[in-house]
Amino acid sequence: MEIVRAAATAFNRGDLEGWLADAHPEIEWHVLPDAPDPGPHQGRQVVLARARLWQETLAGFRAEVEEYIDAGEYVITPTRMRGRPPGSDVEVVLDEVYVSRVQDGKIVELREYRTKAEALEAVRLHR
Repeated sequence: MEIVRAAATAFNRGDLEGWLADAHPEIEWHVLPDAPDPGPHQGRQVVLARARLWQETLAGFRAEVEEYIDAGEYVITPTRMRGRPPGSDVEVVLDEVYVSRVQDGKIVELREYRTKAEALEAVRLHR
């Protein structure tokens, strides 16, 4: 759980390298299935590029983790994403739930879900 917490803290500092410091080199990021490019996106550099795109697209982009749920090798984090499009005072807010799978001290997989119930069910099915 501390690995995921440290990653979130680094992300919100704008330190994307720090965010992925404890990621496996071949980390997989599974974006929501209805996203324009759901992936999976594999490899630290690919994941880093996708996160940089979010930072460039939304000023002040932050990921506010509401809670950390320890589920064995999985950590579930309901999260509120916030940022502003360039030249706008309107804040974009998106609620998602992330499931991070940690093995041997490295984040090996990240999956996105719409609700906490979906994330909890997915983790239950993978055990």
